[in-house]
Amino acid sequence: MPYREKLGLKSFCLYLQNSFASYSQQQLLTTLEMQRLEISRLEEEDRVKTKKLEILTRALKNHMSLKRRYNYVRSSYERLQQKYKTCQQSLRAKFSRLHEDQIQALTSKSPQGLKWGPKSKRDGLVLEMRCGTVGNSAVVQKLPLHPSVRSLQSYVQFMEFESGCIGEMFDLIEVASKDFNVFEK
Repeated sequence: MPYREKLGLKSFCLYLQNSFASYSQQQLLTTLEMQRLEISRLEEEDRVKTKKLEILTRALKNHMSLKRRYNYVRSSYERLQQKYKTCQQSLRAKFSRLHEDQIQALTSKSPQGLKWGPKSKRDGLVLEMRCGTVGNSAVVQKLPLHPSVRSLQSYVQFMEFESGCIGEMFDLIEVASKDFNVFEK
């Protein structure tokens, strides 16, 4: 209080007495009661604002925590995406002789339901001619680079053949018999 500091304690008390000398006791009590009500209203406002501030502080902390988690997950996701692309490129470089459907068969959990391309089907038929049905099944189970025996059978099942000599069969037999020894030819 500036008056108290300037006047001292005794002078301040005299100042207060003189300022309120013209008021009656009832007016002073009414004024005091109004000031108490005002003080209690202000205290209630202060409590409400303090609760709001606490809630906002908690919300801000949660928001910052979620933002940090989001940024961490996003960066991890981007790193994994980059790693996946790198692995795919590496796989494609290592197996450049493989067809797209063969790479897809290697990278998927199971080659079942995969649509095989004509080149993979042809390679599978050549493998079956070289290894036989049992050998081809064993190879496909270990390394699914070609369609299964049943898929190859269903593929050949719908081929239409004309009577007479098929020149393509000779080409296929020639390709298949390249690695045969003299006795097998």
